[in-house]
Amino acid sequence: MSFFVSSGPTKTNFSGTVTVGPRDALAVRAVEAHGRLHVPVDRADVKVRYRSDPIPASVVATQEGFRLELDEPAFGVALGQFAVLYADDAVVGAGAIADVA
Repeated sequence: MSFFVSSGPTKTNFSGTVTVGPRDALAVRAVEAHGRLHVPVDRADVKVRYRSDPIPASVVATQEGFRLELDEPAFGVALGQFAVLYADDAVVGAGAIADVA
């Protein structure tokens, strides 16, 4: 059986504790990002890693950037990574990931 790091020390949690669990514990369906939508969109393809496959998502503009509801789970998404939004091959928004659920 494989285990994956599901949480660890953060800026607000200095306990030094690292939590491990199964891969499914890494699944993320919602992403809050601080950044900018260059073009207003309701839907976009999102990449959270350079070499990852894009994931379709609904997009809601927020005061600090945007919120994403992913059509399928993304795994291993970390705070501080960038979410880049695409419409076809054009970048329509980007932001640093601030929260996940």
